Formats: sequence, structure tokens, C-alpha cells
Amino acid sequence: MPQDISIEAQVQILVEGNDDRNFFRAFANHCRIDGFQIQSFGGAPGLGRFLRTFAGRPGFDSVTALAIVRDADDNAASAFRSVRSALARAGLPEPAQPGELAAGPPAVAVWIMPDGASPGMLETLLWRSVADDPAAPCVAEFLDCADRAGAPTAGSDEARADKARAHAFVATRPRPEVSVGVAALEGYWDFDRPDFGGLRAFLETVAGPED
Repeated sequence: MPQDISIEAQVQILVEGNDDRNFFRAFANHCRIDGFQIQSFGGAPGLGRFLRTFAGRPGFDSVTALAIVRDADDNAASAFRSVRSALARAGLPEPAQPGELAAGPPAVAVWIMPDGASPGMLETLLWRSVADDPAAPCVAEFLDCADRAGAPTAGSDEARADKARAHAFVATRPRPEVSVGVAALEGYWDFDRPDFGGLRAFLETVAGPED
């Protein structure tokens, strides 16, 4: 954890990396949810060490709510257990289920991407959000063609395939060079899709809607 990170809000949202941070900034702004600070813990393997360090930072005693978001990858239940274990080692409250708020202080909630229960990641949710876009069939056809041609694609790994699909979709937009997180800031994902309902409810549980 970089030593120059400071705690500047009572509600803290911890995410895996910069893509997630940019995505949450864009999504929360769209949902008119404010009043929190987003921090990156740098990937799932480092969460436990990050939490122990973070809980000892100046200002942590002012934190009233802490949200942790990580990818399910191959198994959402396993990912959630891993987060609970990291919380326990840091001496922090452990929610019983994804999306639930464990009493604090600080109150703690966990969300497992893409929807709290399914395997996948941020890109899985993003790809779902553009399923009806006219470019979506073109993206699928392109990746299928590459797979048939013997290119080293994600193949049958569905979660990794969603990452490829999301990046390929960005390539159809005006700024094809940007990451999926910056693409969120550019408005390339459809945040009004029902697919984002669970995540929106989670954020409102932790931070509350803007007054």
C-alpha cells in the first residue's frame, strides 16, 4: 500500500485496481451516489495485507463504512470466503453474505463481481451491459473467428473470454485505445441496464443515495 494514501472520507470503497476505480467513479456519478473515497488494494492476493495496513492508518477510526469489491473469477463463493478471511485477520467485521452490511464500527460490506453469485469479473458485467448493442454480434464473431484460426484466445475460459469481449467492444468506440475503466468514464457502458441493479443497491447500502 503506498504510504501517501490518506483517509479522507467516512465511507471507504476498496477495489482491485485502476480499472475498477475508474469504473466506480463513473458508475457512482451516474447513480448520483457521493460521499465516499475509492482506494485500490492492488489485486485479490494482496487484500489481507492491505487491510491490516489500512486499518492502522491515521484517520481509520473516523471510517463509518467500508466496502470491499473483488472479482469472483472462477468461483464467487470461494472469492467471498477469501475476503471474509482477510477481514478476520485484520480484526474487522465479516458480513454473512455478499451485499449485506455487517455492523461495525466500521460497518463492512462485500460485493463479488459480476453479480454477487456468478463466476466472472468486472468485464463480465460490462459485457452484459452492451449485449443489445449493434456491435456486440460483431465482437462475438471476431473472437469466434480468431479462436477458429488458432489464435491464443481465452477459448473455453468464460470469465477470461468476457475480458476479451469487453476490450474488443471498446475497440469499436471513438477511443479504442482506452481501458475498460476509462471507457466507463467515456460513457461506453450502459449503466441503465438491469444488470447493474445489484451493484447499485450495494453502493446505496454502503454510501446512500445523494440527497
